[in-house]
Amino acid sequence: VLVGTQGVGRRTLKNRLINSDPEKFGTICPWTSRPPRVLEENGQTYWFAERSEMEEEIKNHKFLEYGEYNGHLYGTHLDTIREIIKQGKMCILDCSPQSLKLLRNSTDFLPYVIFIAAPGMEQLKDLYDVSRSTGNLRASSRNLSFDRQTSIRYSSRRARTLESLASLYEEEDLKKTLEDSASMQRTFDKYIDLVIPNNDFDSTFRKIVE
Repeated sequence: VLVGTQGVGRRTLKNRLINSDPEKFGTICPWTSRPPRVLEENGQTYWFAERSEMEEEIKNHKFLEYGEYNGHLYGTHLDTIREIIKQGKMCILDCSPQSLKLLRNSTDFLPYVIFIAAPGMEQLKDLYDVSRSTGNLRASSRNLSFDRQTSIRYSSRRARTLESLASLYEEEDLKKTLEDSASMQRTFDKYIDLVIPNNDFDSTFRKIVE
């Protein structure tokens, strides 16, 4: 089980782990009450079920975790974990830490919980630079150079201001990631087997494999 706060890269690590050895590692296919879209097949991206069926299974404690999004239920059915194990594979989960108690107290699961901790501020900046999408604030401020045809002095000052704002917001986001990570680790410490600060994706990946 990989747990950690948003932005530390646990889903990237999970996918990399499974892709590295699909014969050894597997992960669950979530359930949803959302109707399938065109070309979506049952059991590939989701298991599609009636809302009433999901509600009944939830009531009977058959789900590890569940939630609602856009009026549809989504969740991890415990049987999907068992199915991976029956295939002789190790099931890799990136669930919420609130699910750890249920996994620990179950009679048929033996979870090994790895907490992916936020690294230091400088390493976090590097991770964010690697994974940042093109629609970010910093990119937006760089694109303002096109406005300089109209007013070089105004637009360059505006670009510098937006660049500073972007850095400020980024700094606040990174600080929040660090604080959230430390708080989560303290709260769920008794369920955690190993803590790995994600200072470097390759190094973290090797440690998880070990």
